[in-house]
Amino acid sequence: QRKSNRNSHLFGVLGRLKDGATLENARAEMDTIARRLDQAYPRTNAGERVFMTPYMDELVGSARPALLVLLVAVGVVLLIACANMAGLVLARSASRQQEVSVRAAIGATRFALVRQFLSESLLLASTGGLLGLGFAFVGIKALISLSPEQVPRLAQSSVTPPVLVFAFAATLVTGLLFGLAPALQLSKLDLADGTRTTPRQRLGRGLVIIEMTLAVILVVGAGLLIQSFWRLGRVELGFRATNVLVAELTLPRSGYDEPRRIERFFDELIARIENLGPVEAASITYDHPLETNWGDSFRIPGRGETEETLGATFRIVGEDYFHTMGIDVLEGRAFTALDDIDHPGAVIVNEAFARRYLPDDDPLGQSVFTSTPRNTWGEPTPNAFEVVGVVDNIKFLGPAAGDEAAFYVPARQFPLPDMTLVIRTTGDPASLAPRLREEVWALDAELPIGTMTTMPRLLSEAFAQPRFIMLLLSAFGAAALALAVLGIYGLLAYEVTRRTSEIGIRMALGAQGRDVVALVVNQGVRLVGMGLALGLVAALLASRVLSGLLFGVDTNDPATFAFVALFLGAVALMASFVPAHRASRIAPVTALRRD
Repeated sequence: QRKSNRNSHLFGVLGRLKDGATLENARAEMDTIARRLDQAYPRTNAGERVFMTPYMDELVGSARPALLVLLVAVGVVLLIACANMAGLVLARSASRQQEVSVRAAIGATRFALVRQFLSESLLLASTGGLLGLGFAFVGIKALISLSPEQVPRLAQSSVTPPVLVFAFAATLVTGLLFGLAPALQLSKLDLADGTRTTPRQRLGRGLVIIEMTLAVILVVGAGLLIQSFWRLGRVELGFRATNVLVAELTLPRSGYDEPRRIERFFDELIARIENLGPVEAASITYDHPLETNWGDSFRIPGRGETEETLGATFRIVGEDYFHTMGIDVLEGRAFTALDDIDHPGAVIVNEAFARRYLPDDDPLGQSVFTSTPRNTWGEPTPNAFEVVGVVDNIKFLGPAAGDEAAFYVPARQFPLPDMTLVIRTTGDPASLAPRLREEVWALDAELPIGTMTTMPRLLSEAFAQPRFIMLLLSAFGAAALALAVLGIYGLLAYEVTRRTSEIGIRMALGAQGRDVVALVVNQGVRLVGMGLALGLVAALLASRVLSGLLFGVDTNDPATFAFVALFLGAVALMASFVPAHRASRIAPVTALRRD
């Protein structure tokens, strides 16, 4: 029906550019066509233009920043895992000091030692890579099942040959790069005393600091998103979503080709629905509260010498719509059954409309002119509407969006065949769906029923993408924290092993267990402190990329940074108590006999 109506300017068209053509060429050509239509059909096409955007931007535009952030997060976790692998190899090398010394003493060359340890590193990396691929096969299926539809093309994700090539390359580089440095350090031994050189100790400590720094960046990002999502969930939407069923209906042209027939059908349907036991209220609307498909132009008389053409969100609703959706009427009245085509036009505006277009006047009684209803049905449909009420703002574009100016016209004065039923029930709205189908088909057995869902589900879908991104980044942050803690534990365990003789001597000279614990923990405190300091500075800079994903939270939110610093510091220090406690239990005689 709308394709044959010249007042319908809501359609989207897909087109493929010719080889060599640019988007700017296409825009210029479509502007020329639009101006020709403007001249040929001035009543319906005046001022109408074509907006052209790349299809990929339409497909992934809103999700692109979030996906890029997740890509960076994956890279950071990979770097932490690589650094952790190198640190664990270093920690493990403490127990192999004597073995390396013996091998070197009986003629093993440095190349042979490097080759041996590098082979072990590659074997370790390969094992991890294979396990990672196994988890990837399972994890992708779980990810797709949990992901919202708003993340484009995620359902098409799979472990493809390019993914396998990347996994192989990452495993090889990880094994070579992060196994080579520890291998070279392992091969540098002083055969006189069998101890390692100082650069290896600095390398291990540097790796732990790097791990801690990267973990802080991810955990701060996750903390900001968690706080943002928490605030997003407490936004006043302007309506009550609980216990509301939403169903789309499209009346065919045959049998519903004039406004009074459409009005009569919806009157009879609403009357039937309201007689159902669990129904509290019911109405119709062109768009449900979290949907906006129609922006229209209008004029307000008396705005200077010329009447300026303005624009706002255009909404068509039944007389009981505001009660059904729990939208507060702030001034004036709601629509009634008398607001039909036999009576003067009535319009209700939202608070944002009144504030923007009528800031110095009382909105009630003002006139709004819009020709869209009359252009659709002709006389006697009104084109002048008196403001009879002001209602609360609704977050049409989602919880994170601002307040959009909107004006409502009664469905009786602009009846359309494409409408949405909204039904408030006293219980579970989904349980009403079968009975609603029966009532619709009792009036017209051939009438198809479109999408049927509940308002709470639609609201959940509005939160789906930010919730999904928050959960994924939180998971990456948790993985990064676990790896960093493991790295701290491994390094301190290595230091305890390396300093076993020293600890034995200290305890033989009278040092207490708590002194040994303090000795080891102090080293952990220094490493954690340096990692936290560097991490907080880096997070302060890196968090700016999250600005487009946050709601109500600054990228440098002090509370988030302080909480992350205290939390990570406490968790990391707990990891240093395990090797510290083990060191405090070393018997002096056992330690001295070690050499």
